[in-house]
Amino acid sequence: TNSQPLRTLQKLQAMLDDSDYATHTVSSESVTDSSSSRNVVNEEPSSPPPVTTAAATTATVIKSTNPPPPPPSQPDKLWTSKDRAKYRRTRRTEKQRQQQHEQRAREIRDIQRQRIIREERERKELEELRRKQAELLERQGQDQQRRQQMQQQQQVIHQYE
Repeated sequence: TNSQPLRTLQKLQAMLDDSDYATHTVSSESVTDSSSSRNVVNEEPSSPPPVTTAAATTATVIKSTNPPPPPPSQPDKLWTSKDRAKYRRTRRTEKQRQQQHEQRAREIRDIQRQRIIREERERKELEELRRKQAELLERQGQDQQRRQQMQQQQQVIHQYE
């Protein structure tokens, strides 16, 4: 016969082994089935139950299941520490990519803003230069008219002399 503490120990060991390395959960029925099949093999009442290692217990538990384990996409699959680490790495990578993308977008927008500001500044400078040129041409025209008037006045003065 198999004692209750040994069955509990075997169940706990199977749970530990399964949660760290396997991709699916082991039901208590498969542990019970494996322990009862072991009892059938070892029916000598005077001998103590065989001492098994964790690997042997796990191998027995996995062999005792009839169908192969369900595919990983099953919703009842428990995440192992490796799964959680991979998920965290993936999320961290996605977040970093998203941040890099946002940073590049900000840099592009900043460059565009700077270009627009520079073009606007250049446009204003050009407009100011054109305005000054127009003022200069107007002053030159006025100066030329004054010179002509002065020349005419001098000619008139010279005629009367």
